[in-house]
Amino acid sequence: MKGNNFILNYVNEKAPLDNIRKSGYIIVHFNVNCHGVVGNFGLIQMTRDYKPTTFSKKLVKHLIKKVSNLNEWPSTQSTEDWLRYKDVHAFLMFKVEHGKIVDLCP
Repeated sequence: MKGNNFILNYVNEKAPLDNIRKSGYIIVHFNVNCHGVVGNFGLIQMTRDYKPTTFSKKLVKHLIKKVSNLNEWPSTQSTEDWLRYKDVHAFLMFKVEHGKIVDLCP
C-alpha cells in the first residue's frame, strides 16, 4: 500500500463536493481476504462531536467505490499455522470539512 497521502489524493480525484457542506468523519470499514480482495463493507458517519449524522449519498458512494478499487494491500497471511482465518478487518477514517475530504486519519 502506498500510504495515507496516496489514498487521500486518490479518493479526492473527481470527488463530489457534499452539497450539504457538513463537517465530520466518514469511516469505511471492510475486510481484506488472503488474496487481497476487499469486501463486506460497513459505514459509520459522524459529526466532529462524534454524533451520528449523514453525508450526501453521492459523496459516500464515491468513497466506497474508490476504497473498493484500492489494491496492493499488505499480505494478510498469518504466520501462525493454527490460525485458520487469514482475513483482516480494516477501516479508513476520512475527515470531511465543509463537504470536502481533507484528511485520512490513521
